[in-house]
Amino acid sequence: MSTPPSSLKSFLAGLIDYAGLFPPAELPLIEAIEHYRRYRLDADAWMLSRFIIPVSQLAALTEHIDVSGNNYFDAGTAYSLLGQDGQSGPAFLKGIEQDIHTVKQFRRSHGTQAVLDIFEVRLPASDQAIHDVIGKASDLLLAGGLRPFFEVPKGADWQPSANVVITAIGAYNRTQPPAPIGFKLRCGGVVATAFPSPERVAAAIVMCREATVPLKATAGLHHPIRYYNDSVQTRMHGFVNFFGAGILAHVHGLGLQDIQTILEDEDVGHFTFSDQMFTWQHLSATVEDIVRIRAQALISYGSCSFDEPREDLSVLGWL
Repeated sequence: MSTPPSSLKSFLAGLIDYAGLFPPAELPLIEAIEHYRRYRLDADAWMLSRFIIPVSQLAALTEHIDVSGNNYFDAGTAYSLLGQDGQSGPAFLKGIEQDIHTVKQFRRSHGTQAVLDIFEVRLPASDQAIHDVIGKASDLLLAGGLRPFFEVPKGADWQPSANVVITAIGAYNRTQPPAPIGFKLRCGGVVATAFPSPERVAAAIVMCREATVPLKATAGLHHPIRYYNDSVQTRMHGFVNFFGAGILAHVHGLGLQDIQTILEDEDVGHFTFSDQMFTWQHLSATVEDIVRIRAQALISYGSCSFDEPREDLSVLGWL
């Protein structure tokens, strides 16, 4: 097997959070965790990041570990936790406190090998100021050793809501170095209406860049390059489009239209990787750029499949 170019290795390193518990795969917990364990031993494990699990399922995982004796905490394994939604500010913060308590119990059972460090949660349609909710929740989570990534409230008018949320996250980060909290962007689902427009995705990239807010994606990014999916009957965003657009947006200060053009590009020949740089058309980013931006600004994305992305990359001749 040939070695991938350095820019591709940096681009894909730790890119995929395995979300096998969620649609469309929707595997049972034990089957999903066994998949993750096998992936951790695979030659492509360098592309894999955390296992995504709801806090509510940690007890079931502990029960299985106790019965089976299997160790899911080998070197390099880590978990990203999904918190419970709240219908109001107070209910949301109460849920955060309950989740932190559950996490502490889990850590006590499994020691320092149990790496639970990321906490993803959808914000409530709150009657409180969102800045206040984000601030209080972040204080609680960071004190509990968890780095939160917040998603806009369900059913909210996305653009103004995302602007408020990202602005609040940026304001919090300016007072709380050095572990910045982040924003979570949903890029798809199981129905066509769940897929945001390229304009919306481009707006999220720009807003997060302007506010210096780390961005994490979830859902819909199953394939490297944007394409039309017959089963869902919509165009699905490509993860190379998404992260490539984000990286180049940071390097070159791209505006909304240029970012959108990269997100919409379905010509794989426009995306190239070498040992020195990643290039789209006439725009490039060095390996150093990619490493820095991935670490600081474009963290990872959740996928219910680890096989589909790497199979597609192999078909393209990139792996």
